[in-house]
Amino acid sequence: MLGKVHFRKNSVKLYNAWYCPFAQRALMALYYLGVPIVVVEVDPYDKTEEWMRISRGGGQVPVLVCDDATVIDSHRVMEYMNDKVGGKLFGSTLEDRFEIRHWLDHINNYIMANFYKCLKSQDVDTQHTAFAAITTHLTTLFAANKPSPFMGGAKPSALDLSLAPFAYRIQLLLSHYKNLHIPKEGPVAVFWEWLEAVKGLSGYTVGGEYEEKLVRYYAVYNEGGGQSSFR
Repeated sequence: MLGKVHFRKNSVKLYNAWYCPFAQRALMALYYLGVPIVVVEVDPYDKTEEWMRISRGGGQVPVLVCDDATVIDSHRVMEYMNDKVGGKLFGSTLEDRFEIRHWLDHINNYIMANFYKCLKSQDVDTQHTAFAAITTHLTTLFAANKPSPFMGGAKPSALDLSLAPFAYRIQLLLSHYKNLHIPKEGPVAVFWEWLEAVKGLSGYTVGGEYEEKLVRYYAVYNEGGGQSSFR
């Protein structure tokens, strides 16, 4: 995947927080692209002067530092490194790239946003409305980007890597805390076949101690707290 790109030892750093789905997006993309990275685990809530400098004033993960470039925002990290190494996560043509960007916005604006709305809401009707929106927008996404087994076809695209961390949290956390489950029949059922495919990608951590820690970490979100701005 790297082609003729060579990185100096320890020249690529990803500032990460183990629980963060946005950081996980970037991590999965860098692993898939075969980039040799140093993962620096941070507490993004500790707004030290040094951390705010590294994160360009944002104080959020992921942050990619590569030579003289500092890139923030999970999708920008994915696109930057994809282009740097000549990857195909954003397709092969300009038209492909802008189509993928459209659906990346769809994931953020409709699936991710409703996940947090559902998880954080204390009102049952709001929870169910948000969850219905998740299933509707998943169905729309998969109808337009039919998994085979990935939305990128035989190989994953940026869409697969963008959705994967949230798909994991949707099926884990909303079932655990809200007793809401993605249907295994009907138009959205393709979600489960697709999820099995992405489980095999590097950086997609599931089960065991990690799952237990994740459930405990998101308890505050279930109570209406937690982070209020996302990227």
